[in-house]
Amino acid sequence: LHTIIDTYFEFCEIQKQIVQKLGRNKKAAQALIDTCIDKNIFREFFEDHKEEVMNNVDSLFSQEQAYERFKKEQFDDGYNDGFNAGVKSKADKVFAKLLKSGMSENEARELVYGE
Repeated sequence: LHTIIDTYFEFCEIQKQIVQKLGRNKKAAQALIDTCIDKNIFREFFEDHKEEVMNNVDSLFSQEQAYERFKKEQFDDGYNDGFNAGVKSKADKVFAKLLKSGMSENEARELVYGE
């Protein structure tokens, strides 16, 4: 007995394989629909609503790609902020040590901060 859930699991497996191979793009969406039609997985639905599905899948893939770019940008910003804070903290410590060693404030500032 083949249920709708079995069919859905088959669809998910095909989608996973295609996305791994082609990524998330219009070509992958087209391949997914064509493969499902060929394998009789939601065939009638895909044949009747192919254009609508393509538009929605393409939109979903675009949203996921935009979200992934956003996450990467946020990570990079956080990493850079942390790195820069660490560099400034280290520079401040070196500046303080130079002052303690007797170097003038102007010399130490120029050496550490390039001012």
